[in-house]
Amino acid sequence: MDDSARLPVREGDVLAGKYRLDKLLGIGEMSAVLRATHLELEQEVAIKLLRPEQLSRPEAVKRFLREARAAVRLRSSNVARVLDVGTAEVNELAIPFMVMELLAGSDFETLLEERGRFSAEEAADYLLQACDAVGEAHALGIIHRALEPANLFLTTRRDGTPLVKLLDFGISKMQRPLDGKKISQEQAFTGSPAYMSPEQVRSTKDVDQRTDIWSLGAILYELLTGKKPWAGETSAVTFAMILNDPPPPMRAAAPDVPEGLEAIALRCLEKEATARFQSVGELANALAPFAGRRAEVPLTAVDSPSGPPSGRSSAIPALSSTGPLSPKPPPWWHLPAILGGIVVAVAIVVLLAVASRDKPDSPPPAAAVSVLPPPAASAVPVASTGASGTSQWRSRTSPPPTPRAGEDPGPTSTHR
Repeated sequence: MDDSARLPVREGDVLAGKYRLDKLLGIGEMSAVLRATHLELEQEVAIKLLRPEQLSRPEAVKRFLREARAAVRLRSSNVARVLDVGTAEVNELAIPFMVMELLAGSDFETLLEERGRFSAEEAADYLLQACDAVGEAHALGIIHRALEPANLFLTTRRDGTPLVKLLDFGISKMQRPLDGKKISQEQAFTGSPAYMSPEQVRSTKDVDQRTDIWSLGAILYELLTGKKPWAGETSAVTFAMILNDPPPPMRAAAPDVPEGLEAIALRCLEKEATARFQSVGELANALAPFAGRRAEVPLTAVDSPSGPPSGRSSAIPALSSTGPLSPKPPPWWHLPAILGGIVVAVAIVVLLAVASRDKPDSPPPAAAVSVLPPPAASAVPVASTGASGTSQWRSRTSPPPTPRAGEDPGPTSTHR
């Protein structure tokens, strides 16, 4: 293993009695990712381990496990699936680990280096898929805070179509901790400088979902132009540019970028959070027309500007805070069948109504040949106000004349 001296594990070690570690895939400041094999299932997986340097920080360990358990709840197909979470004893160290699906493909940082910028339709499609993952995280009260091309992975579905997977919730912020315990806010440096919002530069704790929207805008900018919106020689210079300078015009670097798509990216990169899209759903609705046929990728229910919702989600078309996009009308060749079905339904309702009206509740007496009111009765419409305050109509009839003694009163009417 390269960099194996920086980890307490080696190739061939068995973790938690069931995962054989095969190869180091990558190592970062907080954690390392290794390819492994589940011995019983003979299934290849990816295992993320917290770095030994972080083990001395109890809060880092708690955060890793708490956020790993939160990631398990994400059901979007655009999130790398978490299969298992636990703590393994390795050389007298209790190391937290997370088991994830092993993906084949490349992250977007690598793709940008290898092939350069993407077409407008590709960029809109890929960012739209990322919105699905980020939107579900927001719905659960999770702010990612580390969105960047390196944490978006391009793989393929079974049918060969491209699929974007969101990785690394390692420094995500929980707005609503699942166990009810408040996580202490750390001032430690988090995130990649070029993709951090102004509020995240000022304070890592004073951020909400709109910091992720900023990062998505920076990613969209880079996918379309092949360049970061701000890139100083040092992190400090980059932070100063983010806080003070507008992003360079996108169309100067890529003249073929649609003006509407440029406007979307620049709105995400507004320095005041209130001027950006206020939810991932709003951003997704704006992106959908530029993704062409790919815009039909379902999106998870997402956050509203007022704050995280109840946490339930559903697979529905791209949402904004005001509702779903208008559905497409049916093809013209479907209209005759639809109209025919409507006509048949109306005819059935009419026939049932007529049959119900003509069928008496009980046979009338033989002598009752008419149920009409006597001639002296007159129906006068009288307006009255019901409980709802609306005008109602009822029938009032004059009482029949009182018969004289000895006279036959004649048939009486029960119709009112």
